[in-house]
Amino acid sequence: MKSSGRTKVEGYFYNVLHFRPMDANELKAGQLVEVTDFEGRKLVRKAVEILGETVYICSQEEFKLSLTQNKEPICVGFNIEFVRPCHGT
Repeated sequence: MKSSGRTKVEGYFYNVLHFRPMDANELKAGQLVEVTDFEGRKLVRKAVEILGETVYICSQEEFKLSLTQNKEPICVGFNIEFVRPCHGT
């Protein structure tokens, strides 16, 4: 069952779709995930870290840059209930 929600991230509000509650075991660092922004656009991002109920995500470009430059990526945290895995990745 989907329901809308709002998540405040770094001063901005993002509307996201609420999908069935996920288990942290369903996600792995480096996996592609999908969230929905405040304009209803679906965003595909890389999961960087899963800590408890928070999934830290960044763009695919930021993820690649962090690996090549050996630096921490700039991430945004989303509650796990607002994140779903992209299947086939």
